[in-house]
Amino acid sequence: MPLTPFHLGPTFAIGLIFHRRINMAAILLSSTIIDVRTAYCFFNNCHLHGPLHTYIGAMIFAVTLSLIIYVFKNQFKKLFDILKINQNYSLKSIIIGGIIGAGSHVFFDSFMHNDITPFWPILENPFLGLISNQINYGVAIAGFLFGGVLYFYKFYKLKKSY
Repeated sequence: MPLTPFHLGPTFAIGLIFHRRINMAAILLSSTIIDVRTAYCFFNNCHLHGPLHTYIGAMIFAVTLSLIIYVFKNQFKKLFDILKINQNYSLKSIIIGGIIGAGSHVFFDSFMHNDITPFWPILENPFLGLISNQINYGVAIAGFLFGGVLYFYKFYKLKKSY
């Protein structure tokens, strides 16, 4: 998927379903920040999908980002308290969220970009073209819609309990 909010769809839904076990900040940020390098390369004529679009690179990135989130967990807690999303801020839940978010990014992009080698150092992409871009986008949109409905249901249910 190009640099869009599409990566947020599946991770938003997964994060809400498993919000007691997976940290929402970690799963959302790790699924999107990977494309910052892609955006840079888009404007500076370098290889678009580089090392962060491999499972090895994504996992290193996820753990690094997770450690940063853990250090700033009090700031993230304040934000997610405002959003009424109950979170687990253990290092384990943050790392799990980071790994799922970054891994899902590589997984979804692997179906549609021919310059991705998800299993580097193996230079082939076995996922390329297995599903159409329309199905890939459809899954992302469905995940976001499901996550949105689930969020508003939980928020409304929580609000009624006061």
